[in-house]
Amino acid sequence: MWDALKHICERERKSLRAIVTEIAGKQVESSLTASIRVYLMTYFRAVAANAGEEGAEQVRAERP
Repeated sequence: MWDALKHICERERKSLRAIVTEIAGKQVESSLTASIRVYLMTYFRAVAANAGEEGAEQVRAERP
């Protein structure tokens, strides 16, 4: 979990404190840990979906 948060911090150019504060401010789960886990899943799901779309666009562009 912490490695994933560090990766997001690097990718978003934000501090760990800023990311966790952002998550805590939107917390709807029963605990901060649960909110962090939901945030991680949601974040990486969005990244994967975006990467998939970019890959699809690249394939379409390469087709004759």
